[in-house]
Amino acid sequence: MKKIVLIILLFTSTNILANDVCLSDQNDLNKLYTKLLNKYKNNKVFVKNLIDSQKKWQSYINSQIELIYGSSPEPLGSVWRLCIKNDCKFLVNKRIDELKYLESSEEYDVCSFEY
Repeated sequence: MKKIVLIILLFTSTNILANDVCLSDQNDLNKLYTKLLNKYKNNKVFVKNLIDSQKKWQSYINSQIELIYGSSPEPLGSVWRLCIKNDCKFLVNKRIDELKYLESSEEYDVCSFEY
């Protein structure tokens, strides 16, 4: 039984692993994302674009983790979760900063997307 579990773990894709390991880092991101959806709920185009952007960002984060660690992280031994978690935290924090820019947009800003 242990061999079967080990084989399954070795052939699990990094995308699934990244999603699993990154979930705990995404709580603040999810709160901000929800806040933006509520703030701009009357701007249907913005909401659609935000949802699309977030889906693409999730694909990007999975691609980054796969780029760094390949399709299977077993060469890292028991520390692979910590390594992926550190990279996820970095990527999630970058995304939070990007979304905070949208949150702080002011009506008087001539470059504001809110007209």
